[in-house]
Amino acid sequence: MAAFKQKLAGYGIEGYILGPIYMKSKEQVDKAFDYVKRYGIDMFIGVPDYEFLPYVEKKVKETGIKVAIHTHGPDSKAFPNAQEVVDRVKDPNKGIGICLDLGHSVRYGEDNAEILKKYKEWIYDIHFKDESAPTKEGKTWEMGRGVIDYRPILKVLRETGYKGKVCLEFEKNPENPQPGVLESIGYFRGICDGTK
Repeated sequence: MAAFKQKLAGYGIEGYILGPIYMKSKEQVDKAFDYVKRYGIDMFIGVPDYEFLPYVEKKVKETGIKVAIHTHGPDSKAFPNAQEVVDRVKDPNKGIGICLDLGHSVRYGEDNAEILKKYKEWIYDIHFKDESAPTKEGKTWEMGRGVIDYRPILKVLRETGYKGKVCLEFEKNPENPQPGVLESIGYFRGICDGTK
């Protein structure tokens, strides 16, 4: 882990979070928290089975390590959207919040700007990307070429004072993702600069 973090630092990259880590038993919950503690951070992206949410809450209290539950849109019955996290966790002060995947939200038929506004106290982390279509069949696309309009999203993030991170998640062209990653980051930076 130390060597990995040193390598990242050499490129000016902060390995700020781990996950998504799926937890389908108490043992897997324990392993996840131990892993994150060894890595030395205070939050991770997790997807616990619903029945283990009370145990996850207990581990958050014991360790001080927060959990950002990753939303998976139409691809998963578990935590498809932010509302499901809120309905299951109930209190934003428990240390269990949301890693909002903007692509999956769009594919689920939701408005990301509205979600970010409505659940601002729940959002711990954001995965950004673009999608080829606002349906279950949508695929990750280079930002700026797909269906997501980032202008209202950035407006809400500024208005709500979001202090967390946004992280590009790019699943397209796994054999050679770098061109799409660079194009997407460049587009996002341009939108940020152009909407100040």
